[in-house]
Amino acid sequence: MVAFIGAEAREKELEIDQQALEEHDIEKQRLVEKGKKKMLAEFESKLASLEIDKRVSRSNCLMRCQHELVKERHDLIDSIRTQLHARCLAMKSDAKLYRRNLKHFIEEAAKAVCYDAIIICLQEDLAVVQELATELQQKFVDNQVFSNKSTNPMKLHVCTDDHLDEDSLGGVILKAQDGKIVCDNTLRHRAEICIADKLPEIRTMLFA
Repeated sequence: MVAFIGAEAREKELEIDQQALEEHDIEKQRLVEKGKKKMLAEFESKLASLEIDKRVSRSNCLMRCQHELVKERHDLIDSIRTQLHARCLAMKSDAKLYRRNLKHFIEEAAKAVCYDAIIICLQEDLAVVQELATELQQKFVDNQVFSNKSTNPMKLHVCTDDHLDEDSLGGVILKAQDGKIVCDNTLRHRAEICIADKLPEIRTMLFA
């Protein structure tokens, strides 16, 4: 009887030990899995943080490159503008060439306006422009260049009260219909048109 009780006790003890071992293994496995999940979460968090840092760095680098390209473009345009202004001033120093160009500018603007017009010029060009206006007025009569919706030749009047600023570099502005129609044919405006025409070429130089 004693032997049976002892055997029963040892069997129960083994059972308890086995159960404790199993529970220990289960707890150990749970802690290992928990540790793995924590490590994986930390790894994914660091990976996501690195990816964000990488994107921010790439974005900052792209922005710096864009700013440098924009600055280079502006510098190039400023250089072209300076060269064009210098050429305009050089052309003005040749009286015959400038007079010929002024006549072309006035006639071109008059045909664009297509109404009786007022010519505004630099004060220093006033005498020359008055001569040219008279010549062109006669040309309009001879060639029957009519004012819009009229059978009368187009008339040109030179304004003596208002003048272009020196910043215009020269040339003329024609106004018609009480200032509702304006044609800017100053050297500065023509230079800006040249720059605008060059912009596709500048973009190709910088972005090709």
